[in-house]
Amino acid sequence: MLTFAVGRKIATLRTGVPGRIRLRPVTAFRWLKPAERAVLDALRDLNSIPDASPKESVRRIAELFRNHKLSFERVVTASLHEPPRVRALVGTIGTILREDQALLQKLRSTLNTTTTFKLGLSPYFPEARAWGIR
Repeated sequence: MLTFAVGRKIATLRTGVPGRIRLRPVTAFRWLKPAERAVLDALRDLNSIPDASPKESVRRIAELFRNHKLSFERVVTASLHEPPRVRALVGTIGTILREDQALLQKLRSTLNTTTTFKLGLSPYFPEARAWGIR
């Protein structure tokens, strides 16, 4: 199932295939650019992105931040309202990019230190272990 966060209320969406697409109204993130919202959506459903492995998806997202096409600070702020695995992935990307430590500490303080996320990324990104990603 694909999930898309949209910045407005949705009455109905008929796709012809029940259970394949779900729209999630996120009115709190109206200030996010569509590409930044898409990054959060991709991190939420990292294992179900067609034609891309989780490793490749994280590398591509990190490249978008590295090239300043997306604002890392804005994504961190929005990720505070996302599930813990998304916050851990954003933190891992921030560590890879050597982002501001105060910003990363703010993100780290929202995570339970004993929780682990089995996403299979730690062999490719050693920084992921510090965020509980295995």
